[in-house]
Amino acid sequence: MSNRNELIGQVRSAMRRLTTEIDGLDECAAAHFGVNRTDLRVIDTLRSRGPLTASELASAVGLTSGGLSIALERLERLGSAAAPPTPTTGAASSSTRPRPSRPSSRKFSAGSASA
Repeated sequence: MSNRNELIGQVRSAMRRLTTEIDGLDECAAAHFGVNRTDLRVIDTLRSRGPLTASELASAVGLTSGGLSIALERLERLGSAAAPPTPTTGAASSSTRPRPSRPSSRKFSAGSASA
């Protein structure tokens, strides 16, 4: 039984080291692209899962609606996320804050910037 416990301890230790390495890589990638790690997580989620509604995206990345709104505004300014055109004007919204005219089914997608 002690051999099994030693093996479990080694696996846990290796997992902690791996997590630390991934954490460092994530930080370097965010710095390289000029975004923070939350923004990078939003971009990665949009690129891997495709267009999502604001509520789907907030749930996927673990942010509140307010936190997501702030992140999306930053990413829209950088060109790393795109809001769909508004139903009334056909133009992209300048803000991602919830508005009565913005249906919750509108989907956000990764922008064309190279983050």
